[in-house]
Parts: sequence; C-alpha cells; structure tokens
Amino acid sequence: MNDGLPWGQTRSAELRWLGAPPAEVRYLAATTSTNDDVRRLATADAPRGTVVVADTQTGGRGRGDHQWHSPKGCNLYLSVLVREEVSATRAPLLALAMGLAVARCCDHFVAAERVKIKWPNDVQIDQRKVAGVLVEGALQGHQLSYAIAGVGFNVLRQDWPAEIADRAIALGEVAALGTDARAKALGFLLAEIESVVDQWASPLGSVRWLDEVRSRCATLGREVTVGDHRGLAVDIEDDGALRLLRSTGEITRVYSGEVTTESARPRSDGAS
Repeated sequence: MNDGLPWGQTRSAELRWLGAPPAEVRYLAATTSTNDDVRRLATADAPRGTVVVADTQTGGRGRGDHQWHSPKGCNLYLSVLVREEVSATRAPLLALAMGLAVARCCDHFVAAERVKIKWPNDVQIDQRKVAGVLVEGALQGHQLSYAIAGVGFNVLRQDWPAEIADRAIALGEVAALGTDARAKALGFLLAEIESVVDQWASPLGSVRWLDEVRSRCATLGREVTVGDHRGLAVDIEDDGALRLLRSTGEITRVYSGEVTTESARPRSDGAS
C-alpha cells in the first residue's frame, strides 16, 4: 500500500516545542508496542519529542488490561516522548490533552460537531471510538521526569473484530481521505500534538484548552458508572478529575477508570 509513510526509516520532525535539533520520527514496519519502544528510548536519554510510528503492533494495548487491535496497513499507532518541566499534579491532564489533539486532527476531515472526547482517553466520531490514548510516565520527586503519550488512531476502514464492531469506527468510513491517507493524518496529528502540549505545559494556557475539552466531552451531562462510582457527570476539574453528582447529592471526583454511559440529561447543575 502506498500510504506515503517511509516504513523502516528515521526522519527529523520540524516541531517547535520539540527543541533543537529537531527530534526523530522513527517508522517501524512492525513492533510489539510503540509505547514500549519509546520507553526504552527515554531511558537511553532520547530527546523530548522523539516519535515512534508503527505499521502494525503485536502487543498494542489500551488502558487497564485492554488490547488495541493493530492490523497492518490500516491505521496509525504512535507514541511521543514528552519531557516538559511540569509538576506531577499536571501529569494526569496529558491524556485529555492528547485526546484533544486527536479530535482537532479529525476536524480537518469531518465536521467538528461530530467529533467528541470521551473522558478520560477516547475520541469518538458519531458516538463510535476512532482513537484511544495511553499515557505512561515516570516521576522524579514532585516533577514529571518524562511521559510516553501513545495514540491508536483508526484511519482506514477495516473488518472489525466482532466484540468491537458496533463501537469502533475509522476516519475513512466518514470522510473521503484520498491517497496517502495515513501520511496526511499523521502530519495533522503531529502538528496538533505540538500545539496542545505547549498549552498543557503552560499553566496560563490550561483554562483555555481544558474549556475546549469540556465543550467537546461526550461524557458530561450523562449518567455514568466509573468503577464503583455512579452519578451524573457534571464537570471536568482543573486537575483532570471527572466530577460526579450522586443521587444522594454528594459530589465524587474520579481520576481514572473505564466509563460506562447510561443516559443523557440536561446540564442544569452548573457544568461547563
């Protein structure tokens, strides 16, 4: 397939937040997991902004114990090494920031109102999952030493496994992508990651980009279950926590977990 990506090569990425000289983008024909690849590079002192992109993964994974379906020649599987001077308390926000970058990338191909973020780490088109984010990191004291931001992005239509066929979607199912689809999507995605990581790392920019996440969040205004917690999702806190209004009137803040959505309700409780 001529998709415009130089599998098996290493190139430089001209992204301003990555520092100078430009960081590497490594293209692999196959790998176990791009997150694992970037972790090894991180421990070998690779520069911030190093990117690994694979044509297929044999051990791709999502949050928890979930595997990420990674067939060859269809989609984008990539991980970015993030080395920013931020406090450990800001680290959990990176998954939301990366989700916003993917959503903005999708905006180049479909109407923005069709693209939503599902807290904490999924992106949807027409209520079906088009991408997932997995952020893993290392702390040094109260600071983030580095983070690995992985993205699995369904670009081209494919035959889905039966267990996800009703929940998955590819960008190519809803947009005319033309030739070099993955190369075009990757270019837009890296540019959006550049922009949103700048905003995430800057405390002054946190309100603006988080407000955009809130406005695009499919989870807010719905009755949800997250682990042992159940309630109306009313807001995303400034630290990334999902605020739930329980039937008792109590507020619960949840920082991670798989969300099960039950129904939609009007936001009459002050949510953004």
